[in-house]
Formats: sequence, structure tokens, C-alpha cells
Amino acid sequence: MDTEAKYVADMQGSFEVRPCLNGRAGRCLQQVAPKQPIIWQGGSDAYTLAGDTAWRNYTVSVDVNLQQAGVTKLIGRANTQARPQSRQAGYELRVADTGDWTLAANDTNAKLTTLASGTTTALGLHSWHTLALTMVGTAISARIDNRTVAQVTDATYAAGEVGFGVVGYQTNQFDNLTVTPGPASTGG
Repeated sequence: MDTEAKYVADMQGSFEVRPCLNGRAGRCLQQVAPKQPIIWQGGSDAYTLAGDTAWRNYTVSVDVNLQQAGVTKLIGRANTQARPQSRQAGYELRVADTGDWTLAANDTNAKLTTLASGTTTALGLHSWHTLALTMVGTAISARIDNRTVAQVTDATYAAGEVGFGVVGYQTNQFDNLTVTPGPASTGG
């Protein structure tokens, strides 16, 4: 896998580099639009993508710091997109500040198909947490703070970019986006 991102796209919302909050030094990426903007072509969550649509087997992880109650998401194997931007095909790990989580496949009609869901320890607000998705062939696993919360088999998406964002328009911060190559594909 070529781990150098081919491009980065701010699909919706407004992401800016800002000083990290809540005890973390350095600079982080923050979604700074606190409410949905004027809609030109239909609504969408605030999210950003990076990478290459040919990436197949990898683990993507990101640290997130929720600033308001709501849901944050990590995206894997993002590929075909229809307009508006909410019609982004790919896998999504969605986690609420309450600890409720969903691993879903999103399609180009903006239909989420739940692959697994549950509740873990509440993330709360103003503290850092790590989300991760591992995709190898049809095996997909999700982790929250190094605890595996889901292991599923799904063949809907074989390759695609990585991304992260929020469901709605909270001003969450993100740091340490990491993409680690997995084993080479053998047709799966």
C-alpha cells in the first residue's frame, strides 16, 4: 500500500488546525462549524477524507476529543460518492459521547446498514479517546480505546480512503490519524 495520501478532501463542515484542548500539547484538527451551514445541494454530516481509493487492507485510527454531546465517526474504505456528500459509500464506526456505538456500511443513497452495535464506557466530553477500524478482506473489526467492540464479516466494500468527522456539526478535535497497511490482498 502506498501510505502517502493521494489527496485530502474536506467534504463538508470546516476543519481547521488549532491548539489541542484538554491536556494535549501541540496542534489538532478541529471541525469548527458549530451548526449546519446554508444548504446548497442537500445536507450532510461534517467529515473529511484522505488517502487513495485503491487502499484495501489496513487499519485506520484517530484520536478524538468530543466538545459537545453528539456522535463522532471514523470512516474506512470510503469510495464512490453521490451528491449530496452524505451519500458517501464506505464503512463507518459511529460513537456517541454516551458510549453507544454502531459499525455500519453507508451507501450512495445515504442508507446506513448496521453491521454491529452496542454500548461501551461513555466517552463523555473534553477527554481524548482512540477509535480504530481494521479491514482485511471481508473481516472488519472496530475498537474504541483499544477494546474490540465488533468483529464482523462483510463484502460490501473492498477498497477505499479513510476519513473522520461528526454526525451533525459538533466542534470535535481530531489528532494522530494513522493508517497501517495490512496483509496484501489475495482476492478478498
